[in-house]
Amino acid sequence: MKLDLRDEVKVTLVTALCVLLLIILSNFLKIQIDFVSYLIPMIVLIIYLVIARNKTKNKNFFLGPFFWSILVVITSAAVLAIYSVV
Repeated sequence: MKLDLRDEVKVTLVTALCVLLLIILSNFLKIQIDFVSYLIPMIVLIIYLVIARNKTKNKNFFLGPFFWSILVVITSAAVLAIYSVV
């Protein structure tokens, strides 16, 4: 089944916003985050794209864009929290 472009765009925009906010907040709070850690939200996006390509006709909450957008936000916040403590 073809992935709905709107769902793909929603999760991609949330991911781009989270990466941008990670960069801005780490500079504002003077937190040293390595380059690979900035890409962790994009890894979640890639996992979503791989899983969503194989989704069936029935809508499952865990395959929807809302769940994956929240997951991107949580992982971005976790990266910021981990590096602020370390």
